[in-house]
Formats: sequence, C-alpha cells, structure tokens
Amino acid sequence: MMTTVLMVLIATSPIWFVVGLLWLAERRSEGLARRVALQIQVTDAVHRELGAVAAPEVAARPGGGWRVRLRVPGRPALIGPLVQIVERSMERASPRPFEIVLLPPMPEPTSARGGRLATRLAAATR
Repeated sequence: MMTTVLMVLIATSPIWFVVGLLWLAERRSEGLARRVALQIQVTDAVHRELGAVAAPEVAARPGGGWRVRLRVPGRPALIGPLVQIVERSMERASPRPFEIVLLPPMPEPTSARGGRLATRLAAATR
C-alpha cells in the first residue's frame, strides 16, 4: 500500500510542479495588475487636482506595502499639495502601508547650441 502511494506521488510530481509554477505565475500577474491599477489611480488623482506636474511610480516594498516615488516639480509650492494628494489617494486605494519617496527634479535638457532647446521647452511648459 505504501509503495503504491509513493509510486503515485512520484509519477504525478511533474504535474504538481507545473501546477505550482502556474500558481506562482498567476500570483505574480495579479500583483503586477494591482500595482499598475494603483499607479494609475494615484497618477489620475495628481493630474486631476494639479495637472501633469508629476508622474508617480508605485512599486511593492521589500518588507510589504507600497513605495511611491515622485520627482518633485520645479515649483516648490506644489510639493506639499502633491504629497497630500498622493497620501489621500493611497489611503483610499489600499489598506497596505506605504511610503512616499521624493526625488529631485530632472535637470533641464540642453542642446549643443547653448541651451536654446531648454529655453524653448521651459517656455512651452509654462
């Protein structure tokens, strides 16, 4: 009897291995879908209230929860409202803990012709 059970387990082990891999792939896919949906919600909230001043990046934290990375806009007066919007959006969207990481603004692009491109781009964004 014991030998039969052992033989069945050995014979079906490749099937269980494949089922386990499929289960892991499904879990990973669900996690990615949750992260993308959360990032869209936070980005939409920021853009709805302040316009396209930042593009939040949401990622899972190693210890659990979420990490939201933001490049701060070049206008310091927007940083406080931006953080408040992200906090409200994250609190509504997920019960998991989160942290907000503020990154410095991107340097303005320059061209080989002495910064004309940067001046035009800066004027276009105002």
